[in-house]
Amino acid sequence: MREPTRSVLADYTIAPLCSIGALLLTLGLWPLFRSTPVVLLLAAVAVSAWYGGLGPGLLATLLTAVAGALPHRLAGGQRAQ
Repeated sequence: MREPTRSVLADYTIAPLCSIGALLLTLGLWPLFRSTPVVLLLAAVAVSAWYGGLGPGLLATLLTAVAGALPHRLAGGQRAQ
């Protein structure tokens, strides 16, 4: 049951905010997350689904799936050693 004090807009706003934040953190901390770049992106999906439910969780999954390829492309396609 949905809480009456929280809006659907707030639920769906958290998904892109978490996804963009996780992507920026991943890019900013690239030397630390080079071998596992999706760790923070998975955390963004978990937070979005926990806060907003199924719809925002699926939106965050879609956004992070697209964003998951970005760090690899920005690194010039080089694999982590």
